[in-house]
Amino acid sequence: ATMSRLTAYMLAGCTNLLHYVDDILAYGEDFERLYEATEKALALIQRQGLKLQPTKCKFFRDNVRYLGHQVTAKGISPDPDNVEKVKKFPTPTSITKVQSFLGLAQYFRKFLPNFAKTAKPLYDLLKFDKWKQDNWTQRQQESFDEIKRQLTSDALLQHPDFDKPFIIETDASGTGLGAVLLQETEDKKERPIAYVSRALKPNETKWSATERELLGVLFALRQFHYYIYGSPIQTIVRTDHAPLTYVVTTKGQTNNRLIRMTLKIQDYNYKLVYKPGITNKAADALSRAYEVNAIHPIPNIKELVDETERDNFYQAVKDDDKNIKLSPMERKFLRKQRQHLTINKSRLYWMSDNKPKIYIPYSFRQAILNELHDNPLAGHLSAAKTIARVEQYYFWPTMYGDIKQYCNNCHSCAASKTGRRQKPQLQSIPKSTTMDCLSIDITGPLPPSCLQGIAYTYILTALDIFSKFAIAIPIPDITAQTVAMSFFNEIICKYGTPKNLTSDNGSQFTSQLFQQVVRILNITQIYTSTYNPKANMVERFHRNLHEMITHFAHQQPEDWIIYLQSVTMAYNSAIHRSTDNTPFFLMFGRDFQPPNLLAQQLLPSQYVEVPTSIQKFVTQLHLAWKIAKHNIDNQVALTTGNDARSTTLTAGDIVTYTTRHSRRINMHRSIKDPIEWSN
Repeated sequence: ATMSRLTAYMLAGCTNLLHYVDDILAYGEDFERLYEATEKALALIQRQGLKLQPTKCKFFRDNVRYLGHQVTAKGISPDPDNVEKVKKFPTPTSITKVQSFLGLAQYFRKFLPNFAKTAKPLYDLLKFDKWKQDNWTQRQQESFDEIKRQLTSDALLQHPDFDKPFIIETDASGTGLGAVLLQETEDKKERPIAYVSRALKPNETKWSATERELLGVLFALRQFHYYIYGSPIQTIVRTDHAPLTYVVTTKGQTNNRLIRMTLKIQDYNYKLVYKPGITNKAADALSRAYEVNAIHPIPNIKELVDETERDNFYQAVKDDDKNIKLSPMERKFLRKQRQHLTINKSRLYWMSDNKPKIYIPYSFRQAILNELHDNPLAGHLSAAKTIARVEQYYFWPTMYGDIKQYCNNCHSCAASKTGRRQKPQLQSIPKSTTMDCLSIDITGPLPPSCLQGIAYTYILTALDIFSKFAIAIPIPDITAQTVAMSFFNEIICKYGTPKNLTSDNGSQFTSQLFQQVVRILNITQIYTSTYNPKANMVERFHRNLHEMITHFAHQQPEDWIIYLQSVTMAYNSAIHRSTDNTPFFLMFGRDFQPPNLLAQQLLPSQYVEVPTSIQKFVTQLHLAWKIAKHNIDNQVALTTGNDARSTTLTAGDIVTYTTRHSRRINMHRSIKDPIEWSN
């Protein structure tokens, strides 16, 4: 400390000279300025009667190592010696070693984008008092490898130029904040100057997306304070959250938290600019909605054949060997269904209603269930609907029990779905074909979700009463003009004109503009009674829609628009209990084919049923409509309480509990993690 104070006193007021304790660094933009700074430093050292060790001094270098960094004319990078230490750092086997690695990584966090988010799984280990090898999971290993990869890559931070404008890019996730300070170089490319990040506090994780994004802007401005404060050149602040650009400029803001943060950032000369996270948002939506599950990948044909040939059940069918070890369920299935089982090219099929179903060996069943239950196009629907979806293409002897257990143990379903409620007495609505009667409504407001520069906060929904086919259209507002245009362009022009239209008494549907559209189209409009939303049948679809979206967007609620059409198709392609058919089939006369379906590659061509004529196609569709109408009439016979369930809890049972107290839609899960029940 004494040496540090002496050095600071000695170099006070000097330019182009830096020091840390007794390490002095002289710098200059050219040789003349560097020579002047070096001469000044040597004169000051001599005046104080201090001496230098020649072997420790380096003069007039364009590349120098200083305090664990390598400083060059192009910028700053980590010291290669420290990078080598990171490369050789072994996988931690104790809390102390985790702390050592994080300490090394923490020193260079300005070179690491989103360090707080990347390192969070490692910091979570520090909460444990004792080390357990089970605590080191795949998440920790991926975090450890990613930090090592970033540190050992060619990370280079350029020197700031205070005569040019700075650019700050910010981002906020459900767990942390991140920002990068950039500047445009002579080659018209933006180069990083520094990265900053931090984890969100527990209470901050509960904030809305807009509040977190504004917190990220405030955090970035404060972290880069010494670069931008007081500068006459305006700093460009970029965000990928479009609503934020309106929040900081709109008067009459009522959110106190947003008001406080907006006032704090007024200290800086900045301009907030919206920049989409990825230029092509549509491509980003597809890539995020249909990510391949790396834990349970869908097998290819060769893998399926190889695994099937090693399967005991397949061997028992092929060799008709009763000595092969099978479970009681497999033995019972084989005894009853042996005449319906056939083998073709090392693939086992079960002929059910003249339609083949492919046998799935044990090791690939998890992957199939993951695809047909957890995928956005599957929608995390109930066990009954998942069974109906799986048995369209696949079979195995214990399929029904396995699917029920899989759905009952699905944590996402338990956390996102509401409990069962008592059913009211059902009333029959006359209808005989599709688009006879259409039910329409609006759900929202939802967290602002941006697509192609437009912030959407509501969903216009419609439900065909006969087929149960649902339509969901994102809209930015609920003005009569927006609703009328969306109704005409997205419903009428794509699905045809309904005879009857049921809606509530919302101002959008009772406006002169909407009534004029309905009158021109010769549609009979029916209004439900006031304060009776259950009379509008599309209201039940809202509950399903919110639950399905919450499965995939609970961490980033503002991304709900990415999954909207996927989960709507999941609903339309699942068998509906009242019609005993899928809404998609009743509407279009064919089954929906999910992408990457293994069955499409394996079903023998001779078993594929294709209508031989238009007349046969029409006959089959009319027959399906007749059966659906019969099933709907039977469903009306259900009375209140016939399908209700009661639950008796005892001390020690594991339960989940809900925190939903309002009807505001926020896409956050209202069910908390399982806890132990006590009296």
